[in-house]
Formats: sequence, structure tokens, C-alpha cells
Amino acid sequence: MRASFTLFIITGLSTPACQIADKDRCPDYLVWSSSYKSCVPIAEDDTDSDTTNGTDSETDGGVSGLGNECVDQPDCAPYDADYCAINPLTPNDPGYCTIFDCVAGDCPGDYQCCDCTEQGADAAVCMNADDAAAAIGFGCSCS
Repeated sequence: MRASFTLFIITGLSTPACQIADKDRCPDYLVWSSSYKSCVPIAEDDTDSDTTNGTDSETDGGVSGLGNECVDQPDCAPYDADYCAINPLTPNDPGYCTIFDCVAGDCPGDYQCCDCTEQGADAAVCMNADDAAAAIGFGCSCS
């Protein structure tokens, strides 16, 4: 009995660790984020990408970077949508690149200019439809 237990420990320790490819870590509706070391929602513009700027030209309205995933301002710096909007309710989740200090009509497609300055935001930003609906629920004005 003791010999078989010792043999199990020796063989168990020499077994290689299981490795999973990043593309296989998440269900179809999520994508692996190495910066967060977890699965995150797929950005709206991750499908049918325009190879020149990494965004879908039909959804970004010609604003480069709009909707790209970000974790900090430098992630958006090279784009027209140069502001990284992070949801204050989930600050550890990635945000997306958007337009800062917008006015009605600045936001293309299904994005809306949402003013949450009365709730403590620095300026109005363009938000995707889901975030705009949530922002309205918190008392922000979106157009």
C-alpha cells in the first residue's frame, strides 16, 4: 500500500500541467483578455473588422477606435475616439474608446451623447446603446 501511494505521488508530480489555448478559454460570446486574465464581452466592433484601424467602419461612423476595448487612456490615444470610458460601477472591467466632451449629433450610429456631469462625470461622452440606457436610469441625459 505504501509503495503504490509513493509511486502515485512520484508519477503525479511528473505529469505535465494542463494548458488551454487562449481562443479555447471562453464561450463564443466572450473573448480572453490577457490583461485581465479572464473572459470579457466581445466589443461590438470585434467582428468584420476594418484592417486599417481595427474597427468596423459600419458601426464606428468613421470615428477610428470607437468601441475598441480599453483599460486606460493610452489604449485610445492613437484613435479619433481617444477617451477610455470605464463604467464606474465595474471599474475593474475593461471599458471602450469613445468621444469625450460630446454634444448631440457628435456620436455616430447607435451611440448617444450622454451627459452625466450632475452624477459626477467630468464631461459628456458618447455611449453605446446599452450603456446609454443604463445611464438614463441613473439620471443622465442622453441624445
